[in-house]
Amino acid sequence: LLLGMEGAYGLLISLGLYLLVTRVFHADDDLFSFSSDSIDSTQKQGWTTFLILYSMGLTIWFTITGTFNVWTTEATSSMTRNVWKNARTLFVWLIGLVIYYNTDRNDADSGKAIIGEEWESPESYIVLLGYVIMLGGAYVYYQ
Repeated sequence: LLLGMEGAYGLLISLGLYLLVTRVFHADDDLFSFSSDSIDSTQKQGWTTFLILYSMGLTIWFTITGTFNVWTTEATSSMTRNVWKNARTLFVWLIGLVIYYNTDRNDADSGKAIIGEEWESPESYIVLLGYVIMLGGAYVYYQ
């Protein structure tokens, strides 16, 4: 219920802000009128069929993973869900490091890789310490 209410409140607040911003910056007096054609706008921005399908697929993927998150919370606890959410950021960080040090694409000016994340001292040690503390806390919680 909490996740559903979070989404509902987010939708209502975002919709209110959107309507307020369009009212302030829109030249027309009618609050619900839109002067641009959505299909024409996407074509002018260079949207391809692939990008549109990718965006729709990503939305469906997020819906599916959100559903599994709710099921995980029902089956275990919110602590388990939060640990896994934080573990995802750990995996993204590790993958970024792997990509950075295993890529052949370099910036011509600096000679550094243009994708991924470089290990920086002391920042990367602080991030690593944070993950160790998080995993240690999860270990203590489940013992």
